[in-house]
Formats: sequence, C-alpha cells, structure tokens
Amino acid sequence: MIRTLIPLILALALAGTARAHGGEDHGDAGPAPTVAVAPRAEAHSEALELVAVLGGAQLTAWLDHYATNDPVQGAEVELESGNYKTAGKPVGEGVFTFDAGPLAQPGEHALVFTVQTADSADLLQGVLRIGPAQAAQETPRPAMTPWLGGAAGVLVAGAGLWWWHRRRHGQGARA
Repeated sequence: MIRTLIPLILALALAGTARAHGGEDHGDAGPAPTVAVAPRAEAHSEALELVAVLGGAQLTAWLDHYATNDPVQGAEVELESGNYKTAGKPVGEGVFTFDAGPLAQPGEHALVFTVQTADSADLLQGVLRIGPAQAAQETPRPAMTPWLGGAAGVLVAGAGLWWWHRRRHGQGARA
C-alpha cells in the first residue's frame, strides 16, 4: 500500500507547483523580448557565401562554398568599406579575422570582400549594421517559488508517510 501511495503523494505535491493565472489579454502583450546578437553581415554569390560577425575591434568571417557549405580552403580574403581596406588573417578552415577599425563604430557599413582562391576570384557584398551602444542589462533570474513549493510539498508528504508508517507498525505490534 505504501508503494502505491508514494507516487500519488509525489504527483500531488508536484502538481501544486503548477499555478494557473488569468485576467490578462495575451493579444495586446506587444512584441516578444528579443535577444541581443552581435552585429553581422551576410554576403553570397553563386559559388561562395560569407558570414561576418563583429566582436569588439575584430571582425570574424566564415567563408564556405554556397552549394555544399564546405569551408573554402587556401583562400585570401580582403575587406573594403569606403576608404578602409584590410587583409584577412586565416585562423582556421574558411575562417578569417580582420581588424574592424572604423567598422566598429555605430552606423551602416557597406562591405566588399574580395576572395582569391587557386582557381577563382569572387566579390561578395554585404552590409554591417551597428546600432547605438546600449547599456548591458542583467537578465532576470526565474523565480524559485514553484520549486521551493514543490520541495516543501515533497518534504511534508515524506514526513506524513513516515509518521503514518511508524504509527501503523507501532499499533500493529501492540495488537
């Protein structure tokens, strides 16, 4: 009997942590919160594709074949934006880093990547959009109330079972 009661009591204790709420209209809640991502640019041609992500004063670019998504090996990549020009430093298969220079400033930056491989050359164009710097916001932590309520319920249920079991066996020994 106790073996069938334990899962039932645990289920009831954990069910108490699920709380219903109401009274609000979810239709006018506004846009969902967004997650901040690093500024990025995408560019592609029929043969190649490139994704560049700004991280501080460095722009990292991933270059691959458009059809297969395989990294481009042995390529040389240059970046131009207005009067700014810099060569990419290979740091892995199809991965290049660039000194971002003026591209790290807020604004919209037109980018042109010149890609040279052993058997071809290609120009890839993209736009890097950087919004005004925003203060870092701390992500709120979820409330622990449901977990604490569930844990308290399990403890109370366990103590009740222990008391019931001790009482039952104590009375059975006297009879």
